[in-house]
Amino acid sequence: MTKNAFSDMFGFYGEAVAAVSDGKILYFNGAAADLFPDIREGMAAAEMFPDLLLEGDGRRAGTVTAGGRELTAISVTADGVRIVSVFGAKDPLPESAALSQVGAALKEQLGLFRMSMDLMRPYVEVLREEDKVRRYESIQQHSIYSLTRISGNISAVFGDYAPSGLDEPRLFDAAAMCRDMVSTISVLAKARGISVEFRCGSEKIMFNGRREKIEQLLLNLFSNSLKYTPDGGSITLELSGDDKQMMLRVSDTGCGVSPEVMPTVFARYRQHARLRDGKAGIGLGLAIVSGIARSCGGTAVLDSRPGEGTAVTVSLKSAPLEMTFRTPEAKYDATGMSEVLVQLADALDYSFYTEEYLD
Repeated sequence: MTKNAFSDMFGFYGEAVAAVSDGKILYFNGAAADLFPDIREGMAAAEMFPDLLLEGDGRRAGTVTAGGRELTAISVTADGVRIVSVFGAKDPLPESAALSQVGAALKEQLGLFRMSMDLMRPYVEVLREEDKVRRYESIQQHSIYSLTRISGNISAVFGDYAPSGLDEPRLFDAAAMCRDMVSTISVLAKARGISVEFRCGSEKIMFNGRREKIEQLLLNLFSNSLKYTPDGGSITLELSGDDKQMMLRVSDTGCGVSPEVMPTVFARYRQHARLRDGKAGIGLGLAIVSGIARSCGGTAVLDSRPGEGTAVTVSLKSAPLEMTFRTPEAKYDATGMSEVLVQLADALDYSFYTEEYLD
């Protein structure tokens, strides 16, 4: 396809469009020139777009940063050329500060709610054998965990994802972390006949990074997969890399994402109707995944085909060893709540919030 052909096709587009061939910028329209002042024909496409967005031949969604704004980018292959389209900015909402305060207020009230439930517990022990009492208690617990997740996500998505305190980089075994997480989630997924598999070519992968944030990223991806994968399906976590960089990929056999939805999959508050089955959510999960990936020097790219499933690939860079937080690794949880059950609260029903799982 010639430059004139590209111009006839994309020159009038309001969105920024660039054509990539053999890893180099072949063409870009006027909107792309306005958005990326340094773009030029013949330059390495990787200077403008994440490598993961340029790979493969299917439709992929990711994010790019331009002019201090985070934008959604979609890439497809046509006649051997990768076409990258960049859509509207995801500017922080004017009420971001207020919403952050809402998240904090929710956490405070949830603490009081949990405390009152704990104080009530001895008085209902005599009724513990009643099925209704146990069911109502699990519904309450599920509500608490769901609201905790929502308040946490609201607070997280309006932060800058910068490390602080105990969230500083640590040297840890990423393979062991993933293996443990898959083992835990497999127990929860088994009730729906969903298999959860972990694949890694190495027994151990030592990585210097923000483990707590990486776990949050993975749990958000698992939550999405559990919500949109039918009973009897499968979810796979793949890990590869070394002490410099690692790649995480969560794929499922769910319903997939339609092409018209792809441009906004990483946008805030976009709870798309992939599957309307009553699952809760306010559309912050993938925005958080993208934010954490960027804060760790990486990117997140979504690859999906309707009816075939979805895969999200995340690349993360290891922090310099001099940034390592040199104290014994430990889990600090002031709430006493299972982080896995918090992060998966919008993908699981109340039956998983009984003593059998909470303990």
